[in-house]
Amino acid sequence: MILMKKKLSLGIAILMILASVTVLFSAGTVEAHAPSDVTIDYDIEEEELTVDITHSVADPETHYIYNVVVEVDGTEEINEEYDEQPDDTNFYYTYDLVAEPGSTIEATAYCNQGGSGSDTYEVEDEEDDDEPYVVEFGVNEEDEDVVIPYDEEVHIYAEVNNPLGDEVVMTVTVYEDDGDQRHQWEETIEAEGTGVIDNSRAEHVDDWEPDDYEVELVVDGYIEESISVTVEEEDDVPGFTTILLVLAVVGAVIVYQKNRK
Repeated sequence: MILMKKKLSLGIAILMILASVTVLFSAGTVEAHAPSDVTIDYDIEEEELTVDITHSVADPETHYIYNVVVEVDGTEEINEEYDEQPDDTNFYYTYDLVAEPGSTIEATAYCNQGGSGSDTYEVEDEEDDDEPYVVEFGVNEEDEDVVIPYDEEVHIYAEVNNPLGDEVVMTVTVYEDDGDQRHQWEETIEAEGTGVIDNSRAEHVDDWEPDDYEVELVVDGYIEESISVTVEEEDDVPGFTTILLVLAVVGAVIVYQKNRK
């Protein structure tokens, strides 16, 4: 009887050990089912989010990423569920998403057998480049070839943003048709600053004679843009108002002569 109790106790102990091993093994297996990598990318211009997932499985129809949740600054914006994954190792999903510069996007992918993986992305302004860029460049408020009537003022305006950590120099130069330099303005843009060249602020600018000109903007080798400008010839033909005035004077003289007779 005692022997039977000992055997029974031993059997129970063995079963408990096996159960514990099974639980531990299962827990380890679930942990391994989490995605090994989740990477997200965001196109602010297209307003499109891409979530790239690496999740290696034997059968993507029974073992898969069943849920992807996307939050923007802690607020849930996307919650998509799936009944399989498109590949047994690596795949991606794209979503339409509006996120402002400065926002933080977080995407989390959940495995149907346990475990998850996530990634975060800081949204930057599309103009946050690593080189200067033109905010505005124009002649008489035109940003392409322009024809200017004789005696009309020629207004050149250029504005450049410099996101670099060092200062840069912007130059606006006016060339005559034969290539000779006529005017030049230069501005030093401080690091992470904005530079403006406005010829209307100049103390003295010579009159623009009728001719073809090229207005060129250059920024330390980063930018080179130009606008063609044509200043028209002076109109020597009398205007309509002048002709009417002359005719009126001539008519008055004729009437006066007739009345004298």
